[in-house]
Amino acid sequence: MIWFVCAHSFSFSPQNKPVIRYFTYPSGYKCYCHSGKNFHPTAPSVCPFCGRDECLHGHGWYKRVELVASYEKDNGAFYIYRYLCTASGKTISMHPDFCAAYKRYLLEYVITLLEEHLLNDRSLYSLCRKHHVYKRTLKRWHKRFLADVINDNYS
Repeated sequence: MIWFVCAHSFSFSPQNKPVIRYFTYPSGYKCYCHSGKNFHPTAPSVCPFCGRDECLHGHGWYKRVELVASYEKDNGAFYIYRYLCTASGKTISMHPDFCAAYKRYLLEYVITLLEEHLLNDRSLYSLCRKHHVYKRTLKRWHKRFLADVINDNYS
């Protein structure tokens, strides 16, 4: 499994900053959705809050719905498992790598639309009509992607 910490663009105080960990789920999005609450990702070996091992314990889950497209009725609901640090009392959310924290659409879907726009020279307007996504949403994805490329976050 691959682990990394997600950077947040929200303003949190240092004491309340949430920690989100991503893990690779090899069977994909649909299989993860069907597993429901039965899948428990492995806890990180060391707590990011206190630095100790063996202090993280299962702390339940919360339901999340990812959109593949805004018009699809069969969007999958899945569960985000959480761990609690018994030393600090803070939680760690374990996200599968196909979703981005605080985002509504599947990461793969966002990448597909950006590729269609940038590589196939499709206008944002035509993509909005074809995929039923708001133009402002596509512009925001495009702007953030270009900012990341300029800041060299994809090297």
